[in-house]
Amino acid sequence: MFEFTGEFERAFNWIFLAVTGFIAVKGIRTRNPDGEADFVHLLFGSLQCRR
Repeated sequence: MFEFTGEFERAFNWIFLAVTGFIAVKGIRTRNPDGEADFVHLLFGSLQCRR
């Protein structure tokens, strides 16, 4: 996916996967002060899960 990383491509892919996974979980679990899930957080969380 990232050819510029050279011999570290596999490690870079795992780091990229972990970061996008964290963003997805954060987006899905974020709640408003009233306890409701905001549509935008769910949208971006689900978009990150697709990667």
